[in-house]
Amino acid sequence: MLARRASLAIASVAAVAAACSLADLSGLSDGALPNDPAVEAGPPGIIDGAVPDGAIPVDAGTNDAAPKGFCEAAGPHTLCDDFDTTADPGWTSFEKFGGGSGARDLGVFASPPASYAVKTPMVSPDGGEAWMFPIRAIPIATKHVHLEAKVQACAPVGDYVFLSINNNATTYGTIDFGTRPTVNGGETFMVVRHDGLSKDFKLGPALPSTRFVRVVIDTDIDKTSGSVKLSIDGVVVVDATNLPTDQAATVTKRSVFAGVYAYESPACSARIDDVIIDAN
Repeated sequence: MLARRASLAIASVAAVAAACSLADLSGLSDGALPNDPAVEAGPPGIIDGAVPDGAIPVDAGTNDAAPKGFCEAAGPHTLCDDFDTTADPGWTSFEKFGGGSGARDLGVFASPPASYAVKTPMVSPDGGEAWMFPIRAIPIATKHVHLEAKVQACAPVGDYVFLSINNNATTYGTIDFGTRPTVNGGETFMVVRHDGLSKDFKLGPALPSTRFVRVVIDTDIDKTSGSVKLSIDGVVVVDATNLPTDQAATVTKRSVFAGVYAYESPACSARIDDVIIDAN
């Protein structure tokens, strides 16, 4: 089962993760725009800024402040990354396996000037897997997790997880969100799996590869009566309560990721942007 394989795969790499840095910004333009339009002339009688006799001078004031980037406007969070600078916003590591890769993309983004492009190669249909995702470890005592990201999915149909909230006890518990093949094409799904519970949500057609979709997952963590809420582009599509969202055994590790995990699937090129993680 994908979620189980994904979670086990995450477990195998988390212990040997190495932090990766994002590409630098050298080579970006200085923001100058060619062919700026000429300034229009003022009304008759005003030359070179002079004020006619009897007129009341007007204070030019100050220019409006530059627009804020997504994370600057979002305020404080456990982690916020819009991938617009090379500064590390607090990811624990950048995980990759099986040929997965990631880099800032200055050409396609949800908020300018960049997103994070994640890629996996074609993986074999006999248990092959690959991944590339930034991952954030969160405190074991966490009782609520908020994860949101803007996701532009892969074009091919395949088994892909783009967002995950998972923990480790004797086995892995997970909340995975992604796309997968169906008889009639592909679909979007979310699965909640903890101990003996496996709850699967079929969410309609596969996410688009031509635009970003805002995905928000909120979960209250409890061994017997937790909850999971999922919204896509502002519409609540899952609101599940009274289900185990934590392992019965003592949890030794919790983490959150946004990127791509591929299982027995064609090559994938996806993007993530405007990621927010809150762990309380």
